[in-house]
Amino acid sequence: MTPMGPEREHYWRVQRMARAAGADPAAVWAAGGLDAGSWRALVERCRGCPWSAGCARWLARAEGTDHDGPIPPPGACVNSDALTALARHTTEKDRPE
Repeated sequence: MTPMGPEREHYWRVQRMARAAGADPAAVWAAGGLDAGSWRALVERCRGCPWSAGCARWLARAEGTDHDGPIPPPGACVNSDALTALARHTTEKDRPE
């Protein structure tokens, strides 16, 4: 079993991964498409993910390059499907820049 990572670090990691995927969790929350339990589950899954080092490298590359539009989360991300769904719930006007 992978030890749980620091909650604050993984909260922000999920935020960064969501942004890269084109999701705006706050906008989805405001629209009723995300509740506290679901958000907490995303962070908790991230905290226990064995791909933490790979995630940090992936995010650094994703945030350090110019790209047109969102980047799908990598398959190794334990929240890949959930973040992709959040991105679908994020309207074009709500997409992070």
